[in-house]
Amino acid sequence: MANYIDYHLHSNISDGTDSILELLENIKKAGIQSFSVTDHDTIDGALQMEALVPDDIHYIRGVEFSCTTLHEKCHILGYDFDPEDSLLKEALQMEEDLRRDKTKRRIEYFTTEFDIELTEEETA
Repeated sequence: MANYIDYHLHSNISDGTDSILELLENIKKAGIQSFSVTDHDTIDGALQMEALVPDDIHYIRGVEFSCTTLHEKCHILGYDFDPEDSLLKEALQMEEDLRRDKTKRRIEYFTTEFDIELTEEETA
């Protein structure tokens, strides 16, 4: 039997389509024996998955940071991190703050330019 691996998977916690449970079921169906959840700018999915992976599948927790250099946007993948590391927590909080600010500006743009009003539930 082939030993399939995928160390760059996203859940719907970032820009994937599957919940953590759906993702795990699809991994099993695909015969993947080693994988990592690398959601963008969050470790929530990686930690949720870690608690669910059966013993016969190898799992490495991951994260994908969105970055901007002087010349372009890029992504950096990180693996097997300590989720309690203070610098990691600080970086993740910065990313969350940036994402919320970006979302707020987009909502304000739609309200101003197109008179689209969103409820608090829709923007949560």
